[in-house]
Amino acid sequence: MLRKRLLLATLLCIFVVIAGCSKTATDSGMKNDEVVSEGPVEITFFLNSMGQKEFDEIVVPIAQKKFPNYTLKGIVPGTGTGMRDLIAANAVPDIVVGSKGAIPALTEFETFGDIDDMIKKHNYDVSRLEPALVNIMKSNFQDKIIGLPIWSTVYALRYNKDLFDKFGVAYPKDGMTWDELYELDKKLTRVEGGVQYRGFSERWQNVLLENNQLSLPILDPKEEKSALLTEDFKKLAESILRFYQLPGLTFDLKTSDPEEDKLLFEKGLSAMQINNNSDQVNFNWDLVTVPTYKEKPGVNFQANATYLLLTKQSKHRNEAFQLIAYLTSDEVQKELSMKGKAPVVKEPSIQKLFMSNNPLYKGKRVEAYFMLKQYAPEPPARSPELLQGYSNAASQIVKKEFQNVIIGAKDINTALRDADEAIIKDINTRKVK
Repeated sequence: MLRKRLLLATLLCIFVVIAGCSKTATDSGMKNDEVVSEGPVEITFFLNSMGQKEFDEIVVPIAQKKFPNYTLKGIVPGTGTGMRDLIAANAVPDIVVGSKGAIPALTEFETFGDIDDMIKKHNYDVSRLEPALVNIMKSNFQDKIIGLPIWSTVYALRYNKDLFDKFGVAYPKDGMTWDELYELDKKLTRVEGGVQYRGFSERWQNVLLENNQLSLPILDPKEEKSALLTEDFKKLAESILRFYQLPGLTFDLKTSDPEEDKLLFEKGLSAMQINNNSDQVNFNWDLVTVPTYKEKPGVNFQANATYLLLTKQSKHRNEAFQLIAYLTSDEVQKELSMKGKAPVVKEPSIQKLFMSNNPLYKGKRVEAYFMLKQYAPEPPARSPELLQGYSNAASQIVKKEFQNVIIGAKDINTALRDADEAIIKDINTRKVK
C-alpha cells in the first residue's frame, strides 16, 4: 500500500510539473519559448512607424515583464539617424518597426530576410495570425515572412447620432454599400444656421489609394508606369469624388487635403467618417460596418498592421525573435486589445476586448470593426527588376492631382493622365541616379 501511495504521489508530481511548464502554441505562439539569454541584452528598434511615446509607454513595459534582462532602445528616424546613417555606421537595429506602406521602401536597404529559420527553431505557430496580415509581408517581399505584426488597423464607420437626429435622418446600418452611404450623405450635407454640415468626410487618400477595397494598385506590376489609366481606377476615383461635388460644397488646397477633411468629424461638422478613433468628441456617436462596393459585397478594406521586422544583421536574432513572438501571444494581445490596439490574432475572444479600457467606447458597437471578415486582397507585387519602394512617392503625386479635381482645377481624366505622366517621369529620373 505504501509503495502504491509513493508511486501515485510521484506520478502526480510529474503531471503537475509537466502541466505547469508546458505552453501551447495557441497561448504563446511558440511551443519552444524558453528565454535564450539570461544575461543583459540590448535590443534596438528603428521606430519608422511608431512614435517614441508609444514605444516607451506600451511596448517597453509589456516586453520587460517577460524579459527583465532586456534593454529596449528606440531609434527615431531623423538627421543622422536614418536607415542609411545606421547602415553606414555599422549600427543596423535588431528590429525595424514598419507599416504596410513602409515595407517596400525599407526593403531597398537589404536589411531583411525571411525568418523561417526562427519560426522553425521555436516552433512558432503562424496560423494563429490573421492571414491577410501575413500576406502583406509576402506580397511585398518575394513571398517571404520577414517579421511579425504587433497590432493591426481595423475599420468601421463612425457616425454622429446627434446630427442624424438634428436633421431627422435614419441612422446608418451594417452592410451598406457606398451608393447607400452617398444617399445618406446627400440628406445630411446642408447649410443650417450659417454652418456648412457634411454627411461624410474622410481621409480620402486611404480610401482611394492605400487600402482601397477594389485592390487596385497605383503602379503597374510589370512595367515602369502607373496603373491609373484604366476604367476601373477611374470608377474608383469617381466613387470617392462624388462626395466632394455635392451642390454648395467648395474647396481649396487646404480644405481638400485629406488630413484637414478628417478633422471635420471630431468638430461635429460631419455626420460620418471611417475609422476616426479620436477621443476629441463631445457628441453621441456609434459604429456600423464600413460601406462596401456592390461589385465586392462584404469585402473590407485591404488589411494593414504595424510590423516588427527582424534584420539580417541583428547580433541578437534569437532574443529579438522571441521578443516579437511574445508580443503576439494571447496574453499580450489581450492587453493590447484592451488598450485600443487591434489584435493580430484571429481569436474572437481577444477581438471582443478591443477598446474595453477606453470609457469613450462603453456601450458602443465595437463588434462592427470585426464583422467584415474578408479583407480585400493585396494588389500584385511589382516585378523585382522594377523600381522598388516607390509607392509612397507615387501616392503623393496622385494625391496632388486628386486635390486638383476636388478644387475644380482639372477634370478627372486630365488629372489621371497628368499623374501618370508625372509618375513615369519621376521613375525615370530616380533610375538614372
